[in-house]
Amino acid sequence: MRVIAGTAKGRRLSCPRGLEIRPARDRVKESLFSILGEIVIDRPVLDLFAGTGAVGIEALSRGAQSCLFIENNTSAITYINRNLRTAGLESRGRILKMDVFRVLSYLVKKGEYFELSFVDPPYKIIENAKDKKRLLQLLEGLAEHDILRYPGIVVIEYRAKWAEIPDNIGKLVRFDERGYDATHLGFWHLPD
Repeated sequence: MRVIAGTAKGRRLSCPRGLEIRPARDRVKESLFSILGEIVIDRPVLDLFAGTGAVGIEALSRGAQSCLFIENNTSAITYINRNLRTAGLESRGRILKMDVFRVLSYLVKKGEYFELSFVDPPYKIIENAKDKKRLLQLLEGLAEHDILRYPGIVVIEYRAKWAEIPDNIGKLVRFDERGYDATHLGFWHLPD
């Protein structure tokens, strides 16, 4: 696993073995950032279910203003810290150890906002109706409480055969979807 482009291009990122972490494959990351293009530049980014931090670190390397990594797994957080240092991007990345489903009230209280969010939950969350509903409510809340601001792009990674994610999630509207074998990326945004 490596950083594909930008200031940290070619840096190898660490990935744990045996944890329930599924880092984004290079091919999927490359496609994701090809679709987003320059929209990443100077944007504050929120990385939910950050895992190893690979996607948020790629965004930072490509010019994102900052990235807040939300992860609840202590071992994964160790890897995010290590990978930020390896990429030389630790000054623009912050890590919050918290259950993603509790982050909305924290962000509202702190008055933080983001213009781009990556959501890469364990597949079992999207495949479980109750957890999927909680995730969709969280995403609706990010837009409703002005934590997600224009252009308000949300990218969700999921396993295609199990996920039926609505085209509209509150104020968010799907504008693209791509498939890479079993992995799919869905793109939503806040329309003008």
